[in-house]
Formats: sequence, structure tokens, C-alpha cells
Amino acid sequence: MRRFLLATASIAAFALIAMPAFGQRDTPKKANKFQATLVQGVEACTAATTTTGGTINLPACDVVPSDNLCRFTTKNGKLQGKGTVKANSKKGDIFVNVSVSGINDECNGETLCAIASFRATQNNCTSTNPCTTVDQTDFPLGLACCVVDKGKCKIKTSINATLPGAINAANNPEYTLEGVGLARTGGGVPFRGGVMVEVP
Repeated sequence: MRRFLLATASIAAFALIAMPAFGQRDTPKKANKFQATLVQGVEACTAATTTTGGTINLPACDVVPSDNLCRFTTKNGKLQGKGTVKANSKKGDIFVNVSVSGINDECNGETLCAIASFRATQNNCTSTNPCTTVDQTDFPLGLACCVVDKGKCKIKTSINATLPGAINAANNPEYTLEGVGLARTGGGVPFRGGVMVEVP
């Protein structure tokens, strides 16, 4: 009986060591940089009307731009649009740097603001365990905005500068980014983080 109890206790102890504890966080040593290029924002396909061609056939819809005013443009038959979104975590804050150019003339004077879709995990929660937020979609990053001028728009700020107190390093916050982009005030989302394969 004693051997059985000792064996049972040993198995239980091993299980506690081998299995992660509820609410445990396994964070990396370093994850302080994020960068994405921008592509034209399009609406989600919710009711397929066609399919893609090629090796993999996927349900699809005709393209519907997310914004009917701002877009990347061409000049003399050459593509002009390009943009990047960069984020760098340092000094207890997250610094955001957005640069986009090659925007059509009709968008000049419009205000574009940075948005992000994410889930956040941190240690400071009303429960005793670390917690993860409900996913946030197209969350506006405060006043991280710019006015389009001559087809260009630049944003250089930090999260705490636009949303004071949003980042608290003592809570060891961690963000899983599901997407980034630029939303037009009073409009849609003309630009989103993505990657494009160029035509050969």
C-alpha cells in the first residue's frame, strides 16, 4: 500500500512539473520589433461568387475596396504606392512609425489614422492569474494620425503619447498582432498590412 501511495504521489508530482500551470505565461527573451508593408485594403468576402484559378481553388468574390476615396495610384503606367508600418518597444512604451506615399490626388487633405487588430496578455488583472483580452479589431491607436499631403502621409509617435497610460511596463504586456492598417476619418480602411507578389 505504501509503495502504491508513493508511486501515485510521484506520478502526480511529475504531472504538475510536466504540465503548464493554469495562467502561466511563457514569454520570449526579446520581441521588441514589428514591421509590415502596406497593401490596398479590400472588404472581406462573406458570400463567394467565384473561385480563384491555379493550383489551389479558393472561394472568392469580386474585389470591393474598403475605402472609396483613398488608394494607391499609378503615374505613366507605373505603380507609385508604397508604405510601411513599424513598431518598436522601448523605454516602457511602443513607438509607432508609419510612412505611406503614392496616394491618389483625391485623398489629399484626408486624415488617416493608425489601427491595429490584436489580443493583449498581461499580468495585472482582476483575477490572480495573467489574462488575455478579447480580440480587438481595427482598434484606433489614439491620435496616431496624419493628413495626406501631395500623396504622402507620415506618423511618428508612441502609444502612450496618443493613449496616455495605455502601456504599463510593470504589467509585462504582450500583444499578438492580427493586423495593422490606416483608416480614413469618416471612411473605410484604404491601407492594410500585407505582402504582394509582383508580376514578373
